[in-house]
Amino acid sequence: MTDSSFSLAPEQWERLSSARQAYADTVSPHYDEALQDVIQRASGSGSIGEADIGALLLWKRLRADTPWAADLMAG
Repeated sequence: MTDSSFSLAPEQWERLSSARQAYADTVSPHYDEALQDVIQRASGSGSIGEADIGALLLWKRLRADTPWAADLMAG
C-alpha cells in the first residue's frame, strides 16, 4: 500500500454531481431503498452485518426486466 492521497479536481466533482443528479431524475426513489436502509444501519452501528450484505446482494441480483420485479421496484 502507498500513502498517496486521492483527490478529484473541481471539474471531476462537477461531473460526478451532474451524473448523480441525472440518475436521481430518471430512477424511481424506491429503487435504491434497500441500499439507503443498509447505509443508514451501517452508519449508525459503524459496521455492516451479514443480513445487510445479503440484502445488497439480492438487491443487485434482482432482474428488473421481469414483470413482478419491475412492479416491486416501482414501489
